[in-house]
Amino acid sequence: MVNLAQGFPDFPAPAAVKEAAQRAVAEDVNQYAITWGARSLRYALAPSTGGTTAGTSIPRRS
Repeated sequence: MVNLAQGFPDFPAPAAVKEAAQRAVAEDVNQYAITWGARSLRYALAPSTGGTTAGTSIPRRS
């Protein structure tokens, strides 16, 4: 499982993350994700975490 809770890293955010955040703000992508995470994020993480989109680790919700 990947914990995406608020944290306080002791290292700078990667440039790609900062750029993605800037694009999201500019494109008015400003809503909180649903509790179980955005579908695109769940699908992107599934292969690297051993989950499947049909399994219990990646909920089948929109």
